[in-house]
Amino acid sequence: MTSTGTAKPKGAFVSYSHKDKDWLDKVRKFVAPRGAFGAGALDLWDDSRIPPGSEWFEEIDQAIRQSVYSILLASQDFLDSEFIWKHEVPKLIEMRAAGHVVFWIPIRPSLTSRTVLGKLQAAWDPGKPLSALSEPEQELALVKIAETIDKFAPGP
Repeated sequence: MTSTGTAKPKGAFVSYSHKDKDWLDKVRKFVAPRGAFGAGALDLWDDSRIPPGSEWFEEIDQAIRQSVYSILLASQDFLDSEFIWKHEVPKLIEMRAAGHVVFWIPIRPSLTSRTVLGKLQAAWDPGKPLSALSEPEQELALVKIAETIDKFAPGP
């Protein structure tokens, strides 16, 4: 919540490799804690919200189009995902022209410098991926990342 009590921005699309699901859970805990800022303060959408029987590609595409910002959890598995790089990242980068903000977080060592992400300011120092930090250092980093997102995420 802001100091005036209004809700923070909603509608973040989270892009990640399924091999990094544990990192998704850690980031979610800090960026959108369940009760700390009031119900529904942030809406982090990831593909675990796709209902059974739904057309998953359409659900992902709609979530991307409706998002006001995105969080990309960068790892070598993320970079190795053909789906992410063919369908998600190009749309998210294109949406930047309309004010969409891309927050990327280096969670494990990767070659992000060889991608479009290497040209974008990261939400955390790419030279210190979260996995290289001790658990207390990871938590401190996640607090800083959450504060960065709070500061720069577009409003509703």
